[in-house]
Amino acid sequence: MIYVVLAPFLTLLSPIVQGIEEIVEVLVIVNVVLIILSDLTWKTVYGCFLNAGRAIFTIAFVVFALGDGVFTVSPPSFTLTVDLTMVYGIVALLSLLGLARSVLQAINFMSERAESGLKP
Repeated sequence: MIYVVLAPFLTLLSPIVQGIEEIVEVLVIVNVVLIILSDLTWKTVYGCFLNAGRAIFTIAFVVFALGDGVFTVSPPSFTLTVDLTMVYGIVALLSLLGLARSVLQAINFMSERAESGLKP
């Protein structure tokens, strides 16, 4: 929903920041697909693996997309430098928290299965 609301603003930024639409579209599409798949496999260990994969993908994608976290945009009349290292760190830490959560969910799932005597 947020993407649908923000898409027109991304179109306005497209001439200034090259490739921003494609970057955001890939991030949204992959996250939505992984969320849907993890919801479909909710009561299995595969859901935990998909959530972990989503967290790892988010970290890797932010590292790939932001690079060092500093963007310099040069429209004709001025130069704008934006430092996104704080955003970079926050996204990475939240994704690490999601990764830890999914690992703990997988451990909990396997321990519940072992206690009940069912095969994982």
